[in-house]
Amino acid sequence: MDKFFAKEGILASGFAGFEPRLQQSQMAKAVDDALEKGVRLLAEAGTGVGKSFGYLVPVFLSALNKKRTPIVISTHTISLQEQLLLKDIPALQKIIPYPLKVVLVKGRGNYISLRRLRVAQIKAPTLIQSDEFHEQLYRISRWSLDTRDGSKSDMNFEPDGMVWDLVQSDSSNCMGRSCKDYQRCHYYQARRTIASADILLVNHALFFADLSVRGKGASLLPDYGAVIFDEGHMVEDVAIDQLGDNLSQGAFHYLFERLASSGKKERGLLAGDAFFEAKQQLHSARAEVDLFFLNIQNWMNSRAIGDRDSGNFRDAGHFRVLDKNIVVNNVTDALSELAKNLENASSDLPEEEKIEFQSMADKAVDLGVRVQEWLEQQHNGNVFWLELAGKRALRLNLCRAPVDVAPILKERLFSKDIPIVLTSATLSTGGDEGFKTVKERLGIDKAEALALESPFDYYNQAQLYLFKKIPDPASQPREFEESSLAMICKFLEKSQGRAFVLFTSYQFMQRTGKVLESWCQQRGFPLFVQGQGLTRNRMLDQFRESKNAVLLGVDSFWQGVDVQGDALSNVIITRLPFVVPDLPLAQARHEAIQQKGGNGFYDLQIPQAVLKLKQGVGRLIRSSTDKGMIVILDPRILTKGYGKKFLRALPKCRLFVDEVEQPA
Repeated sequence: MDKFFAKEGILASGFAGFEPRLQQSQMAKAVDDALEKGVRLLAEAGTGVGKSFGYLVPVFLSALNKKRTPIVISTHTISLQEQLLLKDIPALQKIIPYPLKVVLVKGRGNYISLRRLRVAQIKAPTLIQSDEFHEQLYRISRWSLDTRDGSKSDMNFEPDGMVWDLVQSDSSNCMGRSCKDYQRCHYYQARRTIASADILLVNHALFFADLSVRGKGASLLPDYGAVIFDEGHMVEDVAIDQLGDNLSQGAFHYLFERLASSGKKERGLLAGDAFFEAKQQLHSARAEVDLFFLNIQNWMNSRAIGDRDSGNFRDAGHFRVLDKNIVVNNVTDALSELAKNLENASSDLPEEEKIEFQSMADKAVDLGVRVQEWLEQQHNGNVFWLELAGKRALRLNLCRAPVDVAPILKERLFSKDIPIVLTSATLSTGGDEGFKTVKERLGIDKAEALALESPFDYYNQAQLYLFKKIPDPASQPREFEESSLAMICKFLEKSQGRAFVLFTSYQFMQRTGKVLESWCQQRGFPLFVQGQGLTRNRMLDQFRESKNAVLLGVDSFWQGVDVQGDALSNVIITRLPFVVPDLPLAQARHEAIQQKGGNGFYDLQIPQAVLKLKQGVGRLIRSSTDKGMIVILDPRILTKGYGKKFLRALPKCRLFVDEVEQPA
């Protein structure tokens, strides 16, 4: 590692302007040691450490000796994945000129099925309704003739989900080796490439989807010899999503529309006069599903809203369900019968058409099984709830999630005899036991721990503004909001825009946006408010281009956002980012901690909020030349005992309390 990271080392000779950083070298040595010994490593690397090269160099060297290949590198965001794939890894491959095969792994649904495309083209008149969709199918067919890898990312347009669903590779709709397109199948070509790879680049969602199906005897990834989780602070949340289930009301209607549309002109797999019995059963299944969700809605409405003693209450579109079999289930049998009818209807069809029917039959059975599992609450250790979704027409989702993923991850991942590294700018809550929370939440018994501070000079680059005289947001919410709005305007004036304002409440963000609309316009500050039509990436692009803009954001802008230079010189955080324990999963986690004799607020909420605050604060200083101010309006960081935990986790900046500078 010294040969790579020294002042006149290998990286310095390969990169103009390379600056050796002690923290980066320390991280590389720790990762190298973990890969060699086969142990777990938790490495917090502050902004500017250069953590990607801190793990890529030892990963490359480990992969060269073929001891633990393939090595999986998993990220949470697409932006980091693209940085690794398009910038960091190619640069390192030039410096280490030995043959290493690095492969980006995509989910199966990203690839086109040439066989399904051919069937869709033949059946288009009965499958596709609009001229626009016909045009999209034509464009896909032209693209399929010269695509490099057959994945959606290789397209120069985004097809509608319903059109892509007709042609995408699908495990339930695959003929495998018996398909005449098998040898040139893009998905199987990708699988063959993956099988011989040294390094696999994946995202967390795919990694934990693989972990989930491995519990059922299947797999999406080959067996791997080591895992590096970058953006490791997101591992628990993604694992919960992938190990749980979210069954939408729309999924049933989507299946039914694929079989036979309910519009004036009949479309779908069952269009025509040949499938009378299957269509009759489809009609029956539709009726049962509609009745089922109507009964669910009536059950939910019959419960007292806000009755927390019963445990069944609605909050922000979420309604926890403690009781099994809250309504009668005729859906599972109806869908099972539909599946049988589809199989019978296709018995005399050619194999290529029959498999389409079989796929729809499998999907119908799967939906029925998931309904039964949810109603009977078959998954131990899960919390079950209903979720209202949709802006125009409200739809119900049947949701479940494991309350604690630690036992599952311990059994399926961390008990494996392979090295596993988690790294992020925020893994530790600070102090001697800073990594305690992440170890407990992920089921890690033993791990080496390394906390590397940012090499940036925060004291001279950043000013931290805290307040005691602002009203308490918990006991005086209205007064806090009024004072906060005044302070936001004051500090936006001070930085001349060029600011992120981060919220924990979507409603407060919207109210602030309305107040700031004319205020910013008068001063020439472009204003961007999350949720008003622009994607996150487009908002960021326009924010950077504007040079003096103001951006109001909630959850997704607290992390994974990188704006360097003068465009961002002020980060205003309205409230400490506590997760409200009224949502079903948060409430169930609290209960589980209380049952073990712990305290939900101190053992769960505070550590989570500390890590998220560190993420938010980390948006400001992204390079050694960045300068600016961090404004935290919530007075509880100074007035409450637990505030010390937040202060301890923040970088050492010039400190101002109620705008008076404090001694260093």
